[in-house]
Amino acid sequence: MVNESGQLYTIEGIAAAFLMILTTYLVLSATTTLTPADTHVIDMQIEQLGNDALAIMDTPDPVNQNSALEEYVRNWDNVTFREELSEYLNRVDGIDNPRPLDFNAYVYYRDNGPGDGVILKETFNKSPRMADTDIFVAAHPVTVTRWVFVDSGASNNIWTNLTNPRQADQVMLLEVTLWRD
Repeated sequence: MVNESGQLYTIEGIAAAFLMILTTYLVLSATTTLTPADTHVIDMQIEQLGNDALAIMDTPDPVNQNSALEEYVRNWDNVTFREELSEYLNRVDGIDNPRPLDFNAYVYYRDNGPGDGVILKETFNKSPRMADTDIFVAAHPVTVTRWVFVDSGASNNIWTNLTNPRQADQVMLLEVTLWRD
């Protein structure tokens, strides 16, 4: 026989089950919002990859104590710079990256000419897929920088042609902007 107490427990159990099912539905529907991938994580990975590539290029050679990056900027060897940086950015375990990173490189330096101290910007390397302007069509360009020391007395120093002969040794800023289409 069923008494009133048993009926009350049955109704309470059914109500509790309904509440648990409703709560589960509300929690799952509220937390499964579809959002695009977190682009800041991808940007941080690209930034780290760019910083690592420039650090590898800026490692001094034990023989002549200059880094490859220093030589590229000093001698304005932007072709070898592009090839080496592209190799570091876009090759993984000897396999070409199906979505390669593009990059533009600029050098900022202080002009010691008549302007005395004016900061100038020279395009060091430009991606072939980049338009003549500096307007990016990519969604998230990432910029990495590296300081490069240029010795004014070194042979094959192209910087003596760009500035006044009063040029002294100086540290230049190499800025590389990376993006993926």
